[in-house]
Amino acid sequence: RFTAQLIDAASGFHLWSETYDRTLGDLFAVQDELSRAIALRLRNNPLDGAPAAPETTDAEAHTLYLQARQVGRMGMARSAESIALLEKALERDPGYARARGYLALSLAYEAYARRRPVEQTYARARAEAERALASREVAEAHMTLGRIADVRDWDFAAADRHYARAIALSPSSAGAYVQRARLLLRLGKTDEALAVARRSVQLDPL
Repeated sequence: RFTAQLIDAASGFHLWSETYDRTLGDLFAVQDELSRAIALRLRNNPLDGAPAAPETTDAEAHTLYLQARQVGRMGMARSAESIALLEKALERDPGYARARGYLALSLAYEAYARRRPVEQTYARARAEAERALASREVAEAHMTLGRIADVRDWDFAAADRHYARAIALSPSSAGAYVQRARLLLRLGKTDEALAVARRSVQLDPL
């Protein structure tokens, strides 16, 4: 059962709600149906052009990606397991840009922690991020390139551009706010860093 609601963010007024009961045979078909229904309700802010193509049509690849994200949240001790799951997802769907972007980010963290050969791992992380962006612009790829520019290349302007783009693409990503807050703190922009860090905590108190 899915319930979709449309709320006026300024006033809090409830504009529309609908509940959908469907069998869980084809999750992607259900997502498409809900997306179309919700889009039809946005009459005052119509969507331009055709809806974006799904990121993957392989349900197993998507499941592996979600498992990798969950394992990745458990800390660096589980990062190798997360990377292995992402590599399996990409074997099934090499064009799955979000999985590739998250793989790139995981590799960048591994390199920073010296858990793998540093130069080769940073090089692979950069290549995976660029390959992801070549097929679809995803926040995780920008986070990776920002991370490499930040902690390895010391190109802080490039790092901030990538972090800001990651936030624009995924405004609910607490991780992107954390990375940008750390950069701002290193640059001495304490007040701005605090504001960005507070936003990350609002998004993910854990």
